Amino acid sequence: MNRKLWIASAAMAVLLIADGSALAQSRRADGPEPPPPAIEWDKKRLAQLERNVRKLEAQLNRMNRDPNAPPTIIEPDPEVIALQAQVRQMNERLGDMEGTIRNLSGDLERANFDLARAREAQQSVNQDNGQLRTRLAELEGRIAALEAGAQPGGSEAEGDPQADFDAAMKLMNDQAYTEAGSAFAAFIEKWPDAPQTPEAHYRLAESLYVRDEAALAAQSYARALKGWPQTRWAAEATLKLATSLANIGRNAEACAAVNEFNKRYASTSSANAKNRAASIKTRAKCAA
Repeated sequence: MNRKLWIASAAMAVLLIADGSALAQSRRADGPEPPPPAIEWDKKRLAQLERNVRKLEAQLNRMNRDPNAPPTIIEPDPEVIALQAQVRQMNERLGDMEGTIRNLSGDLERANFDLARAREAQQSVNQDNGQLRTRLAELEGRIAALEAGAQPGGSEAEGDPQADFDAAMKLMNDQAYTEAGSAFAAFIEKWPDAPQTPEAHYRLAESLYVRDEAALAAQSYARALKGWPQTRWAAEATLKLATSLANIGRNAEACAAVNEFNKRYASTSSANAKNRAASIKTRAKCAA
């Protein structure tokens, strides 16, 4: 028997003796136990194990002859190598995915920025369209007045100003603000000196105010308040004038309108109207 077989036989005998002793003690303590599952060894692993045993024996022999001999490299398990390769591949894929996510995040930020700019442009277009619609309504009102026989600066118009005013007010009460604005513009064109004309300016301004056309609304409120009339709607018109001016950034004129409200109408106005005046004054940064 050569030395390798002798070492293997001795190791196997020691393992068998230890297993037999442990098995006997276990059986005495707990009764009989089922045999352990057999270890399955394929030819590839057996060959690898045999090579590693030979390398260990050669290393022991070299160390016996020379304690400073370099260590022997044990052949690694092929399955471990395969797993390490899979881990490296997964890390590479993870890095690619992170790069893709970063690119997508950048594209999303650019898309959000473009969307915000598009919304701003749309708001500007809507504002311009609102002003065009208002001007068109005024032109339609003038055309209607001309068709009814009202010539600016000409002879006296025919018809009933109160009936025309009531018809425009009905459109206003029905919340047909565009049509009401056209009707009031036509009334002003047809009846420039009628008693209802200042209020027609006020109602035209109201139809513009609810459509967020602050600049045109401010003009109509100012015309309605020419001479600062003492009417039931004068205080409200003054507050709306101040609000419209503040909305278009004309703060100095907004402050002047608030001051006129406080001087002319505050004493007979409600607490809510006074609070609105104070709010406009703060917003326009008026002097105390």
